[in-house]
Amino acid sequence: MKKNFNFALVGAIALTGAMMFSACSESSEIVDNPDYNPETKSVRTTISLNIDPNNSAATRQSTIVTQAEGYFRGMQHLLLFTAKTDIGANTGLDACLELDAIKSSELNTEHSSKIYTNQEVQVGTTNFLFYGRGTKSAETTVASKLENGYTETTLAASNTNTSDITFSASSIVPRGTDGFPTGWTTPVTALTAYLNGIAGAEGWSTSTNAQLAFLYNNFAKLSIYRGGSASAVLATVQDLYKAVYPIFVGEGVDAASKTVASNIINKIKEQTYVTWDPESTGLDVQLSWNDGFDSEFPVSLGLPEGAAQYVWNASQFNYLEAPVLNASTATPIENYVFPNELFYLTSSPLRATTSPIAVWPTTVDGWRTEGWSGWTNSVESATKNIAVWNNIQYGSALLATQVRCETTNYTDDGGATKEVLYDNAKANGADQNTPITYSDNMFPLTGILVGGQ
Repeated sequence: MKKNFNFALVGAIALTGAMMFSACSESSEIVDNPDYNPETKSVRTTISLNIDPNNSAATRQSTIVTQAEGYFRGMQHLLLFTAKTDIGANTGLDACLELDAIKSSELNTEHSSKIYTNQEVQVGTTNFLFYGRGTKSAETTVASKLENGYTETTLAASNTNTSDITFSASSIVPRGTDGFPTGWTTPVTALTAYLNGIAGAEGWSTSTNAQLAFLYNNFAKLSIYRGGSASAVLATVQDLYKAVYPIFVGEGVDAASKTVASNIINKIKEQTYVTWDPESTGLDVQLSWNDGFDSEFPVSLGLPEGAAQYVWNASQFNYLEAPVLNASTATPIENYVFPNELFYLTSSPLRATTSPIAVWPTTVDGWRTEGWSGWTNSVESATKNIAVWNNIQYGSALLATQVRCETTNYTDDGGATKEVLYDNAKANGADQNTPITYSDNMFPLTGILVGGQ
């Protein structure tokens, strides 16, 4: 700090002449900047940063959420950390500026910079670390987290080291204190009881009727992982009903077989779980889940239908907490995570000037090619304007995925490794391949599982 004090004493008596005394501060420099604070060694200045509001990626989330097609959602929770050294994985942070949110209407391709006035930055600062979040409503429900994305983070203005800042994917269905996935036990218990009740229909497992034995061996088949969503289970038992009913009413079928078929039908139509139109009879009966039953499980929990699977273990059905994708790969329920939310990030050196008037580039390309001639690499006590040199970038990656089908016709494997249960041909004991005609909307892509990286 520099202070000069000049005292001129002019004596009333000519013999004394003129005398001058001077006193100096601890610094020899003159600070001619009213915005400099000598106590905090910081200067009040203007900061400008530049953000690319465009994104051409396409994901399963909406174009508004991902900012595809040139749409900018805006930005909230903007934090600008300062440092006097290059920023790495374990760098001390001197301070944090909490910047005002940016509205969606403020930026576009022709004007992508944002200026913040009256920002105090310590003298000697050379680098910035910036974080921001894409504007969104509060994440209060699973549906909103799936729509807008959700990421667990320790990011806060109080962070004093870059190592304090972490980001992690958030489980859609984490395990509860009982060790089971949250919300999993009630629907799984009901579905398991329903399936085991059908498999335990009196006389079915020991029936000598060829068709009944065939159906049992396919329904309760060892080591075959079945789709366990509520809709998949209902479709399975509906197909079973349509295969068993002709045996129940068929001519020439022995009484014992008809009794077993009746037992199976009674278990399928167990009113604790399902209902149907009372005016429908025979093969016209269409089953539906009872009111109060979670008919959307596991989609109701935010999981894809394939997350729920069950298997027969020689005596009963059990649901898997780690659904098997193939013979050697298992994905625990808690490993299904919400899409990452949209974050912004840059780690950047700064450029500073003592000029009270700065001409800022207004576009992404202009900011990238600006030479900042005459600007310094650190903040000085006389600094008036500061630029965050690097453009603000997306902090969350988007995984681009393409799914291609090599042919328009696929064939099921006839029961070798994957069954199409209870179609009419197989219910009659046939073992033939059935062609499946492919169409663009037959297999909608709703999610991607990424394993260990």
